[in-house]
Amino acid sequence: MSHPDAVMVDVRNFNESVIGKFKPPGTEVLDPMMRKSTEFPEWVQANLDKLKGKKVLMYCTAGIRCERAAAYLSEAGVEDINQVREGRRGRGEERRREGEK
Repeated sequence: MSHPDAVMVDVRNFNESVIGKFKPPGTEVLDPMMRKSTEFPEWVQANLDKLKGKKVLMYCTAGIRCERAAAYLSEAGVEDINQVREGRRGRGEERRREGEK
């Protein structure tokens, strides 16, 4: 994914995010480095200028945190919110299935 106004947000917890990240070329990657998901609203408020008016792509492990984060971002006024389908776990399984063909 290469989009001039795109940012990618890793909404996994800190321990998961240090393992590795998606780093699409030409896309800024933002990592809240959260220990708990309850820290996300404070991070959003501190980084709203990096999110508003951007194409926001989020990913997490299985999709649950992305759903919650997307709802919060929407309430904060962020409009173009996208998620990696089924999180990193789903993307990994999809890639394995593609390799089996």
